[in-house]
Amino acid sequence: TSGDNVTLSATGTATVTFDAPTGLTEDATLVFTLTVSDTGGLTGQDVVSVTVVAQSSEPTALPGDATLSALALRDVSLTPAFESDTETYAVDASVEVTVTTVSATTTNSGATARITPSDTDDNADNGHQVSLDYGVNTIGVLVTARDGVATTTYTVTVDRAKRWSAARAREWGDDHGWLVGANYVPRYAINQLEHWQADTFDLDVIDEELGWAADLGMNVMRVYLHDLLYKQDSTGFLDRIEQYLEVADKHGIATILVFFDDVWDPDPQLGAQPTPTPGVHNSGWVQSPGRAILGDPAAHDSLKPYVMGVIARFDGDERVIAFELYNEPGHLNEGTYGVGGQNIELANKSRYSRALLEKAFQWARETGPAQPVFASLWPRYRFIGWDNLNSPDRFSAQHSDIIGFHSYMEIGVFRSSVERLTDISDRPVVMTEYLARDWNTFELMLPILQEHGVGAINWGLVNGKSQTHYDWSTWREPDPWEPDPWFHDVLRSSCVPYDLAEAALIRQLTGTTIENEMPMFAEGAEALRTLAENTGAGLNVGAPVSAQDGDGDTLRYTLEGVDADIFSIVGTTGQLRTREGVDYDYEAWESYTVTIRVEDGQCGTDTIDVTIDLLDVQESATLTDTVVAGPRARFALVPSGHDGSLPFSFRLSFSEEVALSYQDFSGALFEISGGTVRNARRLVRFSNKSWEVHARPDGTGTVVITLPGDRACDTAGAVCNSDGDRFTATVTATVPGPAPSVTSATAL
Repeated sequence: TSGDNVTLSATGTATVTFDAPTGLTEDATLVFTLTVSDTGGLTGQDVVSVTVVAQSSEPTALPGDATLSALALRDVSLTPAFESDTETYAVDASVEVTVTTVSATTTNSGATARITPSDTDDNADNGHQVSLDYGVNTIGVLVTARDGVATTTYTVTVDRAKRWSAARAREWGDDHGWLVGANYVPRYAINQLEHWQADTFDLDVIDEELGWAADLGMNVMRVYLHDLLYKQDSTGFLDRIEQYLEVADKHGIATILVFFDDVWDPDPQLGAQPTPTPGVHNSGWVQSPGRAILGDPAAHDSLKPYVMGVIARFDGDERVIAFELYNEPGHLNEGTYGVGGQNIELANKSRYSRALLEKAFQWARETGPAQPVFASLWPRYRFIGWDNLNSPDRFSAQHSDIIGFHSYMEIGVFRSSVERLTDISDRPVVMTEYLARDWNTFELMLPILQEHGVGAINWGLVNGKSQTHYDWSTWREPDPWEPDPWFHDVLRSSCVPYDLAEAALIRQLTGTTIENEMPMFAEGAEALRTLAENTGAGLNVGAPVSAQDGDGDTLRYTLEGVDADIFSIVGTTGQLRTREGVDYDYEAWESYTVTIRVEDGQCGTDTIDVTIDLLDVQESATLTDTVVAGPRARFALVPSGHDGSLPFSFRLSFSEEVALSYQDFSGALFEISGGTVRNARRLVRFSNKSWEVHARPDGTGTVVITLPGDRACDTAGAVCNSDGDRFTATVTATVPGPAPSVTSATAL
């Protein structure tokens, strides 16, 4: 461009400034013309020297420059801050940062930058996407100068957290307070599939049952999903989850959604689900995924849309407070579907479960929900420390945002595990499964959990088709009678608590009050009625055993207890009555005991123990009443038949306390044909008067069980009282086998 005119003296200097053309490189040639006009001041010996100086606000880049002028990673900050001559940086990334974009700008526009690793081949200035694994990730930026010789490598070490920070986890815990609730399966469902399938999903039942839970003071439910439901109809399944959440939220109940489960049946099938096996704990529960997918690592990725789809739908939904990815990974189901049972479980199952567990966490982190993700620990006995966990549990402990934990152990082990876990964990702890009344109870455990600030989610809310009020041993020996105590579950299907004291404790510890006034028997906890011997059927036994209700609710009475089969009751009045087919003979049996339960339809109940004493009546002038000396016995609730394979039960009652032990029932006590007596249990603790006996048929024939009388007290199988009086009157129970199948007649 043209410069200014200047005047030069003989020895002076002048400056001409001009703008060079844009877009020049450093080796470009500038051509310009200098015109000198002699006005008389110059002579032939004078010299005009011209010096050209390039002026710029930035240093001139040389062909050998292999530096960056800018380096940045999306969503994270470099430490230290970027400087062109600093080549090493560190970055701390939260667990939610699953991918970052690296932008690198060379100082010399002719230099190049190569970023490794990189998910794309874009130019560096436009940003390279880099996926981040858990833990340490190393990103390199190799800058090569224009001359192709000089190079510089910038290194960025990104440490991506495996989970939420402990501080964030504790903030979540503070926000949600003390969690108290149950693992929820509606009473109409034998498993997850029957819970959620479109043709069985019953929102009215769910609404009713969650209302009962809220009345107990519960504020959270742990709810199982299933991969087959999502695969079948993801839209419908998600919509049904949404309906459930609306109802739960209405009752002030939060939800933890559980995705996978390794417990019980490894071959789940959509469609109609099996009916419960009588007397068996959780006889229809299914694993998710089934063994066909779990045992094929190549098929694991087919589950990714399920996990990510559910999380994405409910990400940030305040009604869902956490996502639990996997329940008890690696469970072998010993005695049921594993060793000692059907033995159809996968070999090396734990290895497959660990692989799926890792992917489930990866998919969840890729989705990046606002809620915590976790998988509960389930040590088979006592929790000692992180290093004592099995492989899947160690991974869960390292990657879970909050700590879930299972314990069904006796109270000493339970307490020490809770204390140890809360001592070494800097995160909220939630007991996501507990309660096995055979060796621990709400009264023992719930105060411990509250004391240590541990969430309390027991197994089972309402007793229903899952039958988890039976214990695990019923897989070996089904129990056709209502167990005492219940193993799991809190409420009967009528909403009445299994144990009123438990319900009161839960309400007390959660600070919950209810408006309903409970019905109460006017006679207190015990009552006495008398009945003349030889009374006929359908007649009243004394006055009604009635209750009062302050709310005026309609009351309903039912019979329970050892001798419930000996009498009937009028459900609307509490009037006891004699039954058809029962011989009320004083000489055979002087006294009976029943329990009457009253319910008000509002989850209120009360019970009373009623003793019915028979009165001796002189029966005839020609007959003499003779009371048999020594204990008397009778069989009750003997089934009308057996199916040829499944065990059955009946009751054996004595008129007084006798010297018996559990071992006697599998020994010489009975004479039996067509089957075997397996075991027995007391119906009343510390009493030998009433027993429940379990027998198994040998085949399809009739089973005959006889309790022989008149055995000397010092012989095997004898039944005697503490005075040495022996049982003398033989009693027999007969249980026919299945009727033979009927075939069409053919001519002989």
